[in-house]
Formats: sequence, structure tokens, C-alpha cells
Amino acid sequence: MLSQTAVEGFTDPTTAVDQEYSAEEISAYYLELEQVLDRIERAVNHYQVLDLDRLATTGEIKLAYLRAVALLNPSQLGINVDVPDSLLARIDPSFDRVSRAYSTLVNFARRLEYDTSLSGRGTSPLTFDKQQRRNSKEVTSPLAMAALRAAQTAKQKTAVKKEPNFDAALSSAAKNGASDNRRRCERFRLSVPVHVTGYDRKGGRWHEATRTVDVSRTGAQLNLRKRIKKGTVLYLTMPLPVRLRTRDFQDPTYVSYALVRRVDTPKGHVTGIGLEFLGPHPPDGYLERPWDVFQSEQWSGGERRRAPREEKSEPVLVEYFTESMECIKQEAAVTENVSRGGLRVAVKAAPSEFAIIRINSLSRNFTSFAAVCDRYSGDDGHERLCLRLLETEWPL
Repeated sequence: MLSQTAVEGFTDPTTAVDQEYSAEEISAYYLELEQVLDRIERAVNHYQVLDLDRLATTGEIKLAYLRAVALLNPSQLGINVDVPDSLLARIDPSFDRVSRAYSTLVNFARRLEYDTSLSGRGTSPLTFDKQQRRNSKEVTSPLAMAALRAAQTAKQKTAVKKEPNFDAALSSAAKNGASDNRRRCERFRLSVPVHVTGYDRKGGRWHEATRTVDVSRTGAQLNLRKRIKKGTVLYLTMPLPVRLRTRDFQDPTYVSYALVRRVDTPKGHVTGIGLEFLGPHPPDGYLERPWDVFQSEQWSGGERRRAPREEKSEPVLVEYFTESMECIKQEAAVTENVSRGGLRVAVKAAPSEFAIIRINSLSRNFTSFAAVCDRYSGDDGHERLCLRLLETEWPL
């Protein structure tokens, strides 16, 4: 029926199934096979070939491959059935497409390169109803179910791949993480490729390939060309070293939702961001509105600021600038606390979008640009901006 192309990692002749099937069961298999062939022939990318989301995990990719093999080549899994010539002529090209799709998507480096090439083509919206999608991909005919069970119970003969040698990189901690012990977990200077997926309210889903600047068990720092807000939730795929993982130790890739906890001032075409790993599941409300801004739990541990804050209220002038350094608004504000390196101010009408601000204190003859580390609304309805000074220390 097909050339003896091994089903990579899943073929085992000892799993042969010796069972007779009725005419109705064989007809159901033919119908399901034709539907799968139609889907593969219409597919325009590897994800559509395997009927997967762009966010599919390695396990989902392997299972989708098994489903396709169970339908396209059941004889190789020990189930013998004659296939009409009209379908047989279509199986070999489809099987080749399935094999190429699997070999690309199951390998992190090849998948990252492939996803980057897809980013410029445009993508269809993500289907959030995972239960509905899971049900739509079930193999239903008895013959195909038997083939799938044979594939899933076959002995896996995949070679154990050696983990990349990150020991040298992990031997020295990131400077900021090791010097003042402000982080919850030690962070290491480590550059690994990352595939980032996010959402815009208007533009929909976007993808970007980048690399980490440093990594810990709870988060990472990286640079993005895409401009995003603090509180945005992103989906990350990366070959994280095992010693920095909290789960999925056997998978070649590590996937996690992540919350943007810090957005630095843009430098050229990129912006540095600090991320907190959330785990394999998104926060409540994400599936309905993935572009929303989410709040993280408040830190309840010890003081983590570089310098202590003093409660101090005094008037300042705040100027808001775009990335091109165009001043779009200015207003009077009041400080609530200050330190040498930063302060918190209460404002009335901050623009929804701006890149950087400038703080001016006439009484102290002080001016400095500052980055916004956090912004939120207080109980009085006025917005608070938590600022990190970029040029000059505040004169205490």
C-alpha cells in the first residue's frame, strides 16, 4: 500500500492487530480517510496538515501525527485493509506532507524558523474552544480507532537526545540578580531562542522570534521589536535547560504563558521586557480577551527596592513623550513617595499610550526622564505612576 517508511519512534511489529471488520466499519474508515485526505490537500501550512493550532505543544503534535498515520497507513501498524485505487493514489503525497510537517514542528529549531517564515503571511485566529477542537479531531471509525491504539501502545524507540551544554552559561549569575539579592530566584545570563506569541486588540495574533537575555526558574528577560504594555500575557516556546524548569523535564521544548512585569525604555528598534512565568495555563479571562492587561499578585516578601522610599508629598510637573520624543501632554502631579532612584506620583489624566516621561520639580531645580515601572488607579480614582529615574538621582 505504501513504501515501507518507518513511523518514526512508534513502529513495532509486535503490536499487529488480527481482527475482522464489517463492511459498515470499513466504509466508515474510507469516509474518514477521504475527509483527512481532503484536509491535507487543502492545507497551506504544516499546522493545517496536522490540524493543529500554532500554539500546539510537542505532545499534541505527536498525537496529531499518530492520528494521521493511523488513517493513512494502518497496515504498517498491523491492520490490513484494501483501499480503493481512487484513494490509494492520494495517500502517498499526503503521507509525505504529514511526515514533513511532523519532522518540522516536533523539532524546536526547525519549528522556530518555520514559524518566523509564516509570520509575514498572516495567520487565522486561534480557536479558543479547546474541548470543541479536541472533539473535532477524534478518530471515530472503529478500524481507525484500532490503528490509533496500536500506534499509541507501540514501543517508542526514539533516541535520547543530549541536552545542549548550558553549564558554562549557568555557572555565573546575572549581575543584577546576584549582586543585591532582590530576585525571588537566581537569574542567569543565558541566550536561548524564544518564539513569542501575543495578541493585539485590533491586529489579532502576532508572532516574534527573539532570544533571552537572562533566565531564572520563575521568569526571563528578552528584547522585542513589538511594542507591548506592562501586564500583557504572552505565550513562550523555548528549549529551556532542564535545571531551570519546574515541569516537562523530558520534552525538547518548554512552553509557558508569561506576564509582562516590566517594560524598559525603547532602545532603537527593540524594547527590553521582564517576564514572569505563569505556567501552561493562561489566567482567568485570557481566552475571552487575550489582549487585556492583567494584574499579578502583590509581592508579600521582603523589601526588594534598590533604595528605601520616603513618604513625601510635593508638586511636580509631568511631561509625556512618544518614542520620537514628541511631547504629547503635560500636567501637574503630586509625589507620594520618593527615593534616590525613583518615585510614585499621583496624576489625573495620563495618556493611554506614551513611551517615556519627564519629571520636573521647580522647588528643587530638578528634572529627569523616567521609565514607568507600574501604573494603576488608586481608591480615590486618580492614577498612580511608579517611576524609575533614568538620568539623575532625586535630591533627598
